[in-house]
Amino acid sequence: MKSTNGAAPTGAGPPRATNRTPRARSLKDARRLLAAPFPGACVGYLPNRLGPNSQWAAVFPYVDVAAIQDRLDQVVGPDGWGHNVAALDETTLVVMMTVLGAEHSEVGQGSDRWSQSANAFKRCARHFGIGRYLTQLPIVRLKLGEQIPVNGKGSPYITDKLLEQLRGTYERQARELEDRFGAILPHPGVGAGEHEGEPPTHPEVEPDALAPLDTRTAEPQPNDDGGRVKRHAAENSVDDTKLANLIREASGQDTLPPARALMALPHMLARIPAPIADKTIELINQSQNKEHASAAAGEDFAGYEPPTAA
Repeated sequence: MKSTNGAAPTGAGPPRATNRTPRARSLKDARRLLAAPFPGACVGYLPNRLGPNSQWAAVFPYVDVAAIQDRLDQVVGPDGWGHNVAALDETTLVVMMTVLGAEHSEVGQGSDRWSQSANAFKRCARHFGIGRYLTQLPIVRLKLGEQIPVNGKGSPYITDKLLEQLRGTYERQARELEDRFGAILPHPGVGAGEHEGEPPTHPEVEPDALAPLDTRTAEPQPNDDGGRVKRHAAENSVDDTKLANLIREASGQDTLPPARALMALPHMLARIPAPIADKTIELINQSQNKEHASAAAGEDFAGYEPPTAA
């Protein structure tokens, strides 16, 4: 099935996307603006309890599909990008995104077609730099019941007041990354650094991000492909942190910090598709070959004795 782009934004455009700065005509020119951080008003937070018995929750920032579509419209224009959607099976969609002639495709999983499409769309966008910086922000941890409220099932949730505080923290963190990703880019109708606004709609949780944990919910189990990846990793002494980031590398994503990688791994293994599993196993083998080659070179050097002077 095909999906068309959203309409061009009706709000007043920011200075960087109006007459002062023409829209990018090449991907090289567009990358800096595409990769720039979003204003706080475009950011929502997904809370995740760190374990069934934990008294802490981590909150992860996200931007929704509409904000990404606005960014693409803003930087390259509505005619400068497009995407197609195709179904692989009942649980997986493939999105192919084109930006100024360059193409990337990604798979997305989820319990419904909306989540599958959103996951794949956001993964494609990251290939063009959009939202990639979010994985580099420090993780915010909050004490349950004190810093973040919990519902009757013990799951944390975000209030409007907490969201406003988190957006302020987010903007400070984003400014600390300016040397890598640039300044916060004003957004249509929002501006830059204005963290008041409505929460983004539908978090469109990535399969490799934790879903909110009910205290009675068991850790997800690997699917068939996840099981063979896990076994192969164990056979080659690949630790869980490295395995999580090899899976992300196989799917064209940036690495995660160790704590976040460990939390995400069970969810990756529960939903990993066969092509990504095959690529991950290939990366494990390549990694082991490099380590063996390095070890052999070290042994050769250790056994080397320089000739003595005559």
